[in-house]
Amino acid sequence: MKKILTINNEYLKSSYFKMLDSMHEYTISSKRGVRIPIKPKKISLIDYRTFNFFSMYNTEIYKLYKEISLQIKERCIEKNINFERNYFYLLGNILDNEKIQKDVALRMAPNFKVEFCGIYVISSNLDKINIEGKDIDLEPGLMLLLDPEEKVTFSKMSKELTILYFNASPLEYLHRQYYQKWIPLI
Repeated sequence: MKKILTINNEYLKSSYFKMLDSMHEYTISSKRGVRIPIKPKKISLIDYRTFNFFSMYNTEIYKLYKEISLQIKERCIEKNINFERNYFYLLGNILDNEKIQKDVALRMAPNFKVEFCGIYVISSNLDKINIEGKDIDLEPGLMLLLDPEEKVTFSKMSKELTILYFNASPLEYLHRQYYQKWIPLI
């Protein structure tokens, strides 16, 4: 658990939603010979099966990427895992209170020794999380690096809750994944 003070969470959140909103195109469909007013349709260019938060271009996202990389390296040292030899890759996605089920115990990653997952709190309002029976207050800027076997339950969620869920996995476990979904962790 680490509190990160160098990241402007409000700017990160607003920039993220602006980038998502700008990633679209308009299409026009009309039937031949029929005169109707042309109304373009807005289509998102984001495929959420392959989307990775860290592939977006933003200084705050870059700072967060560096912090996560540092935390994963420190955890590897604690667990005697060779960071360089495992070729870690990173995946992250934003979750808000509508996408999180409150009373379901989550296992954040497969139970492998070298798999890491975590949560970074972007915004919250007195929200709580329960990790293996221990309640933790979710404050903006809080990063939790979890082991895969830990059970996580959200015990209190407000409408303001927005978190970044991330997963760091070694190259050997990424077989048959979308190639553009994971980015190297250096």
